[in-house]
Amino acid sequence: MTLQKVFKILARPNIVCSIFIVAKTQPLLQLLMQPIAQPQMRPLIKTYTEINIIIHLPIKRKIEVMELINKKTRINAEALMSALQHRKGTMPRFNLPLSEEDAFVSLMSAIQVEVEFRRREFVATEELKAQVRRLSTFLTQENCKFGVVLAGGCGNGKTTIIKALQSLVNVLHIPNPYSDKEYAMRIIDAKSMVATCKSNYEDWKRLMYQDLLAIDDLGTEPREVMDYGNIINPTVDILTRRYENQLFTIISTNLTPPQISQVYGERIADRMREMMEIIPFTNTSYRVLK
Repeated sequence: MTLQKVFKILARPNIVCSIFIVAKTQPLLQLLMQPIAQPQMRPLIKTYTEINIIIHLPIKRKIEVMELINKKTRINAEALMSALQHRKGTMPRFNLPLSEEDAFVSLMSAIQVEVEFRRREFVATEELKAQVRRLSTFLTQENCKFGVVLAGGCGNGKTTIIKALQSLVNVLHIPNPYSDKEYAMRIIDAKSMVATCKSNYEDWKRLMYQDLLAIDDLGTEPREVMDYGNIINPTVDILTRRYENQLFTIISTNLTPPQISQVYGERIADRMREMMEIIPFTNTSYRVLK
């Protein structure tokens, strides 16, 4: 009798039966002659080909089995949780594969390279060290948040830090646990992101699911765009989708938290507070004439 027929019989409400597995291997016979309802027996079903259904049971046993069948099944909380987690696994958050101190030193070095590439003098100010230290801590420790907001005035190093982090990610070749590729970080300024929504919709959709996405100068872009008569909110749509999928996002902005709420609405502001670590940049601009 096939398993399919067995389960069809079990599905009949008036059938009182107990399933026994008969093994061809004698040493396992006694072990296997147990009701299949026992959890430890279920994995053995596929192993053996002969299954006997014994319908004629003693009256007392029939009553016991009938009560068992008719009784409402109680949910096993641990089994339910395990099934739910298997169905919708928790995504590991992106982290640098470094110690906090190594991450700090590496980021400072990458920032220096970025500054000197633009033919500027690198100065490791105390404000910069504090900002990089906080970012290094966040990127190397377990945290329920999956993004960073670098918030402050113009010219105080936010974009430079983002570019330095991108260079560091490229050098480290960090494997992505959800693919056979390495993590790749894409940087796009907010204005270009909104323009991409109209000019290259497929690329704009790819931004939604980019492993690591950095949005530079949030707040400088148009809030809405018209597409064939439809009003689209590209920034809101991308932030919402990345929030729902817990994708690591880095944002630089000159907006304050109250201004973010005013511009994008309380729903987006609230989600940004939940998903992102906010690192304030209160230092003055580095773009000073000497």
